[in-house]
Amino acid sequence: MSSTNSPYYIKVVSLLLIFFILFSLKAAEYMAIVDAGSSGTRVYFYKLTQKNSLPQVEEIKLENNTLEPSVLAYIKWPKELSDYLDSLFKSLITVSSERGIKTEDIEVYVLATAGLRIVSPKEREIFYTCLTDYIKNKKFAFAYAGMITGHMEGIFDWVAVNYLLNTFSEDKKSVGVLDLGGGSTQIAFETQEVSIFESKIKIGNKTYNLYSRSYLGIGMDYARYQFSNHPECWPKGYPMPSTHIKADPDFSEGVRDFSMLINLFHNLNGYKDLNPPDDMDFIGIRGYYHVANAKALHLNSTFTLKELQQAGTNFSKLSWQELEKNYPDDPYLFAHLIHLQLITALFKYEYDFHSDKEIQTCNKINGTAVSLALGAAIYFYEGNRFKN
Repeated sequence: MSSTNSPYYIKVVSLLLIFFILFSLKAAEYMAIVDAGSSGTRVYFYKLTQKNSLPQVEEIKLENNTLEPSVLAYIKWPKELSDYLDSLFKSLITVSSERGIKTEDIEVYVLATAGLRIVSPKEREIFYTCLTDYIKNKKFAFAYAGMITGHMEGIFDWVAVNYLLNTFSEDKKSVGVLDLGGGSTQIAFETQEVSIFESKIKIGNKTYNLYSRSYLGIGMDYARYQFSNHPECWPKGYPMPSTHIKADPDFSEGVRDFSMLINLFHNLNGYKDLNPPDDMDFIGIRGYYHVANAKALHLNSTFTLKELQQAGTNFSKLSWQELEKNYPDDPYLFAHLIHLQLITALFKYEYDFHSDKEIQTCNKINGTAVSLALGAAIYFYEGNRFKN
């Protein structure tokens, strides 16, 4: 090429390089993730960008982003949803307007969890339609409204925790996640083994093979419903629903109750899936965190199965009258025993954790709340889609 054409050639190449760099990066996206759980509904607002091929998430804080009861309480009366959703979305609309963000630039995902898995398909369809119409009428960019499987719930939990721990960017060993909700419980971890509960997801330039399993009905709220008249699961002197039954706490017996329940409904035909590696670290969120921080149980934020069992044995020796006197401000005081029995059954008989395995619990990592919504936002931003 002649010298007279060299500057032109350099300019063209430079422009092409700039174009490639700019357009190979993903544009910023705004997402509102509505987590419709069995006990309440929360909306989260995120700005997502990309740096060094990895997602960067900024949570845009909303005031009053949580409502109780859950939006699922309106399944029978979907036409009354509008007022409820007005309250839920009020802060999102206000904050986006203040920041100059158009509602049509905000993708809205409504993710319903365990509570919606037990209603009829017809009721679900009517419910989804009302939700979808509301979101579109408010000029949001509607993305999804519906039920997510427990399998996906576990994956979202895993993504959120490992993102906050920087295991994606620092190429560190990932951690497993335990999630105990109101209607179900989940376990998720990275594995190279084959399972019917596995999924492949992409984060940045890497693909992760995940095991994620959910146990519908094995949640804190549903556990209490199913064993409300089992005397071994309640403190001595606790007023039982059936007045002819007297509470007679027996920690070990309650653990066996839950072990039988799990085996009957989740390990059909003797099926038993793979267990997590012994050397894998696990973080427990939601219900695990609340149990670890209950003053009446005298546990630490990191506990072992052995310590959990000792806490259950000690708690079962105290009468309901003693407990009420010593811990009058604990709203879940009545349920601590049954929650300990449930967790112990999962750890000991389902996950095969050894007695000295440490489980760390948290609700925040580096100051940011751990949430299903955060994991979902990253999952969708990275181009992943639901597993059928």
